[in-house]
Amino acid sequence: MGFFSALRVALAALFVNKGRSTLTSLGIVIGIAAVIAMVAAGNGAKEKLDDRLESVGKNIVLVRPGGRTSTGITVHSTPITSEDAAAIRADAALKKMTIGVAESQATQDQVTNATGTFLTTISGIWPDMFLVRKWTVSAGRLFGHAENRSASAVGVIGESLAKKLFPGRRPADMIGQRLKLYGQSLEIIGVLAPKGKNPIGQDQDDQVFVPINTIQQRLGREPRVSVITCTTRSNEDIGPTQERITKILRERRNLRGNMPNDFDVTSVEEMAAIGLLLTNTLNILVIVIASISLIVGGIGIMNIMLVSVTERTREIGIRMAVGATPNDVRNQFLIESVVLSLGGGLIGVLLGLSFAYIITDLLEWPLRLSPIYPTVAFGVAASVGVFFGYYPAMKASQLDPIEALRYE
Repeated sequence: MGFFSALRVALAALFVNKGRSTLTSLGIVIGIAAVIAMVAAGNGAKEKLDDRLESVGKNIVLVRPGGRTSTGITVHSTPITSEDAAAIRADAALKKMTIGVAESQATQDQVTNATGTFLTTISGIWPDMFLVRKWTVSAGRLFGHAENRSASAVGVIGESLAKKLFPGRRPADMIGQRLKLYGQSLEIIGVLAPKGKNPIGQDQDDQVFVPINTIQQRLGREPRVSVITCTTRSNEDIGPTQERITKILRERRNLRGNMPNDFDVTSVEEMAAIGLLLTNTLNILVIVIASISLIVGGIGIMNIMLVSVTERTREIGIRMAVGATPNDVRNQFLIESVVLSLGGGLIGVLLGLSFAYIITDLLEWPLRLSPIYPTVAFGVAASVGVFFGYYPAMKASQLDPIEALRYE
């Protein structure tokens, strides 16, 4: 019997029991769909995370108050100060490894103008922060060191805040307008180009930047630096920069021997590595679960094929009596098993793509799936069909034709 004749016979046998064939392939469908959906969604999540890290800056090193344990709990918290930032800026070795060092003092509070009052992030920053974070303006200009020294009443606003304060107006029309912070009037001298959300989903454009001296001296906020931010010249400089900053701060705080740090020096690259680790771990978990589903599906196929061999014993005997060889019988049942698996694989791929589209659309992630994954999925489905269908096929091919013809 030729391949196509065997394929036609296999399809006919499967269509005779459509319901049973469909239920048998469910394990394959679920396993393949889970892998395709999670791999596609996971790739989209990685790309989204990469975009957000790019908007923050991948070469950034952060210095925050409080040492942190391996579980992320803050301990031994001592405030960091502008003097700490100045010491880091003044270090000759760090000047060679970094583009800039800038401290910031951020808080959530209200800003007011003629349109209304809005809750936003108010960031007092060292002027080099614009260079460190690669902020640029879409209109107006950035403030500089002279305005920081004089604690000038100026501010630069992000795009999201600009739209709330001045709905329907162009950024250029907002320059020279005024807003109120803590009862003080500030002039808007610039509107920043949009950056979007950061890796933890916060809108980076919903904030107003003012000189750090302005927020501490003119606006009367207690000096409390939130974070010191550095950008290194290359990825290779990240580690040495962290080590050098740690050494400087330990010396300034007289931390000796094994005394733990009362500050935390980390990098955006480390955060990216954690995000990537979580995504990869999730993908591995899904693949393990999907593998179990495929094994269960394969066992179901073996079971149904054994039942089929028993039900069709007399048919097998007739085929052998009219000239079918044991190889013909074995191949016929193997083809039925593989067709059953591939059918489940095809439905699984289609369902997986549908789920991936829904997930990425809801979470606003890009849908990314290499053609190699559906190809591998079909390969795995075919392998499951061959592996779990071989024993029933062999059993069918080894039947004695005379005994098979006597079977009732």
